[in-house]
Amino acid sequence: MDVAMEQWKRFVETVDKGIVDFMEGEKTNEMNAGKPLISTEEMMALIVGYLAFVVFGSGFMKVFVEKPFELKYLKLAHNIFLTGLSMYMATECARQAYLGGYKLFGNPMEKGNEAHAPGMANIIYIFYVSKFLEFLDTVFMILGKKWKQLSFLHVYHHASISFIWGIIARFAPGGDAYFSTILNSCVHVMLYGYYASTTLGYGFMRPLRPYITTIQLTQFMAMVVQSVYDFYNPCDYPQPLVKLLFWYMLTMLGLFGNFFVQQYLKPKPATKKQKTI
Repeated sequence: MDVAMEQWKRFVETVDKGIVDFMEGEKTNEMNAGKPLISTEEMMALIVGYLAFVVFGSGFMKVFVEKPFELKYLKLAHNIFLTGLSMYMATECARQAYLGGYKLFGNPMEKGNEAHAPGMANIIYIFYVSKFLEFLDTVFMILGKKWKQLSFLHVYHHASISFIWGIIARFAPGGDAYFSTILNSCVHVMLYGYYASTTLGYGFMRPLRPYITTIQLTQFMAMVVQSVYDFYNPCDYPQPLVKLLFWYMLTMLGLFGNFFVQQYLKPKPATKKQKTI
């Protein structure tokens, strides 16, 4: 066990150093250069602002605001918009992958002179920006005083995924990044569609929640498989990003897996009313 933990620690340290060296030595991909939020400074400003709002916004709402804000129609508009946007991103990314003759795995990063390359880079950029729109999920939780939903998993996922896709959109917006873009967009069509229905009060949709979480876990496992394939069958796609994907998806599997067990498998105390999400 000690040997395994030491090897894991060494692997994580290698990934961390590899990402830092990669970001310092790699030039911004010309297809996304100059676009809003593509620089590290802009990206980090939004992420730090998000985390600050989680801390200080939560404190303010708990201390100074007695009743939660009623945000039903704002949340509904947000969820419907992200459902439609996710559908567009999934179909457009699939179209660009088809035009580029992509395989399932092992697709190199385009050089920029391919006909489909700007379109793929652009849809991956849009996908990256959409991660900041998803910050509104947290804003609505805080303003609505949904403290049980404001978990470490929720905040970690939103903050970290925007950082990772910022790196991808800036340095490698193509190649095997297409797979995660399509997969995650498809999952979000279901997820935000579910959120929209429950916002409208359609309680009959709530039993679907465990199945959506299962689909999310399957998504993470598929991305682990992709990263392992790309590690052992390297193509012209940055290896530091492949290793980062592997490490990050393991954290997602662990956190979402624990959520699934606690929420849906662990017996609830008979004296307490079971909460549905």
